[in-house]
Amino acid sequence: MAAEGITGDRVKAASWREAAAGVVGAVVTLAVMLTLGMLGYAALGSQVAEAGIPAAFIATAVGGIVVALRAKSVMPAGSLTTATTLIIAGIVVELAADPAVHPREPQGMALVICAMAIAVLAMGLLQIAFALLRLGAMAKFVPQPVLAGFMSAIAILILVVQLPSLLSLAGGAWKWEAPSMALLQPMTFAIGIGTALVIWLIAWRWPKAPAVLIGVAVGTLVDAALRYGGSHYILGSLTGPLPATIPLPTALAPLLHDESVDILLRHLPRILTTALVLAIIGSLESVLAAKATDLQTNQQHDANADLFTFGLANIASAIFGGLPVVYLRARAAAIIQAGGRTWRAAAAAAVATGALFLAAGPLIALLPLAVLAGVMLTIAVGLVDRWTRELLVRLALRTRTRDAWISLAIVVVVCGITLWLGFAAGIAAGLLVSMFAFMNAMNRSLVRGRHTASAQPSRRVYPRAQEQALAPLRERIAVIGLQGAIFFGNAERLRSECDELTAATRFLVLDLSRVTSIDATGAVALAQLSERLAGRSVELMLAGVSAGNRHGLALLALGAAMFDATGRWFPDVDHAVEAAEQKLLRTLEPKASLASVPFEACSLVAGLDSKQVDQVRKRMPSRTLAAGETLFREYDPGDGLYVLTKGSISVLYGGEGVNAMRQRYVSFSAGMMFGEVALLDGVGRTADAIADVESVVHELTRESLDELAATDPALCASLYRNIARHLAERLRIAAGAWSASIR
Repeated sequence: MAAEGITGDRVKAASWREAAAGVVGAVVTLAVMLTLGMLGYAALGSQVAEAGIPAAFIATAVGGIVVALRAKSVMPAGSLTTATTLIIAGIVVELAADPAVHPREPQGMALVICAMAIAVLAMGLLQIAFALLRLGAMAKFVPQPVLAGFMSAIAILILVVQLPSLLSLAGGAWKWEAPSMALLQPMTFAIGIGTALVIWLIAWRWPKAPAVLIGVAVGTLVDAALRYGGSHYILGSLTGPLPATIPLPTALAPLLHDESVDILLRHLPRILTTALVLAIIGSLESVLAAKATDLQTNQQHDANADLFTFGLANIASAIFGGLPVVYLRARAAAIIQAGGRTWRAAAAAAVATGALFLAAGPLIALLPLAVLAGVMLTIAVGLVDRWTRELLVRLALRTRTRDAWISLAIVVVVCGITLWLGFAAGIAAGLLVSMFAFMNAMNRSLVRGRHTASAQPSRRVYPRAQEQALAPLRERIAVIGLQGAIFFGNAERLRSECDELTAATRFLVLDLSRVTSIDATGAVALAQLSERLAGRSVELMLAGVSAGNRHGLALLALGAAMFDATGRWFPDVDHAVEAAEQKLLRTLEPKASLASVPFEACSLVAGLDSKQVDQVRKRMPSRTLAAGETLFREYDPGDGLYVLTKGSISVLYGGEGVNAMRQRYVSFSAGMMFGEVALLDGVGRTADAIADVESVVHELTRESLDELAATDPALCASLYRNIARHLAERLRIAAGAWSASIR
């Protein structure tokens, strides 16, 4: 029983802590919420507080409780954000300018709220559609310069919208005319700027303090002291009285009247366009902000489930006449900092917001508009993200690159078009410019490098005569390494690169091992390139392609089946270059056999007479290996060397199993010796030796070599000399390739 009592006390303590954290989060973000509400209805002038503040409270209370109860985020805090509020303000501006609306009358105000509610309702429905289509991760597809330009435009618009409140101009508008300039109130401007400076100072000096709340308190106290202390200064307006009634779900009621419907139909295209932009921007903001909270709390949320929830929250907010609901990271961070850990704290914050609206209306009415404008100044500056600031710093410090200038150009274009033509046009232009910038970057970065086989020959070791004949011919084998995607944006670059091949080139190896994807245009370009090169007597080979890998399947699926999957597709550049080398050798000696060599023609017995060759042959028994059979494995004792008279042996290193990737160190052709290093130093085998085809090898053990040294020292010395010459030739070939690669 005692344990149950202790557990119950802990549950109660945790519940109180969650509730207290929610109240703190609501109070800390109160000023921002008030300011954003007035921002959304700024075009209504003197009626801005009457319409905007209730809409802000509704969104945060009604929408916030839906988000808290259903979202899967760590701290599901739904409220207003600057971007979506400013987007919705466009509808208010358009309707306020319509002479048939009359927003100063109750019917006109209801019509404005109804138009806004339709946009928010459509936004919610679109977000639900996004969630059902599993588009929760779409944020990663929007380039950073587009987001930066969009947010910069919003920052500029906020500054413009707040000028009337800062300068205390009547009617919510300002013009550079003598009568308007004569109405400027310097002290009102000073209070607004002072509020912003206090907020910045508090945030810089004490990062964990509620800077906005403190700034609003200081600005309000200064304004009250001047306003009621007998000062001769003329000050700006206060927020004014708010509706004292509980909000009802009647925002869409004007749709029941034909006259209102006719007016709304005239503005419907703008309303629906705004809803689409709201859904895109609100979803992006919610996904990115929730992801940032995940990083802070080391957890992960379901983006699609949350998008569905925010869709429901916006539908609920719209019915009551609220503004768009988005995940507000600042609110979530404030609740977490105050000790909240679960959805209960977010729900408590939503409830506390509603209680503040109902109980604190008289106090909110006393807030100076200039103070709230000062808060918006800090928000506007904060919207210019860290990435944009760092980009400007890099350009100012002369660390200028092509990519930096392109990024800045995208920011400027998106910002300018958003200010000129609106949010939808700005986003569309940004995505279009980013697409062209991406294609340009992919076009420039398609070619990773190019060389000839002289700089990087295959890992096959040829007999001396064949190697001497092949060495000057390797310049006829060109290798071009590609990277990224081969698609419609860079297919022409591929063709132009191949046009630069020398007249002596007979083989072109395209290395696709670092290519991420091939689209239909890329596949067609490769097919056309093959035909074009064939007209110049150049054979195209594709490395990193096989009938079963992703590139091979893509080429076959996209209609590029004219490539012979056995003759012109190779697993890597090494095997492709080897195939080209052997074709070049056959052009020199059409009847020469690369598969078998007599024992007396092998490199180990070079320079020996027939009697000496017979002595060596007697001490080297033959062994036949089937294709794929292992001759020796890594770490086996190095007790002999081998001479290959038929077939091919490859020395491999890598994984186990049939499908494991094996790295080829070297392949030996008939007539060559191998395993001599382990014989000389006795350390053991360093890799596996496996027969590529049916092969015949002859083994010279250390014991046989020691016997030969005792019975015929001169013959043994000749063998050692041939071993040394073989190693020297391999070293010289490697040095020549290295020298060619750095030219």
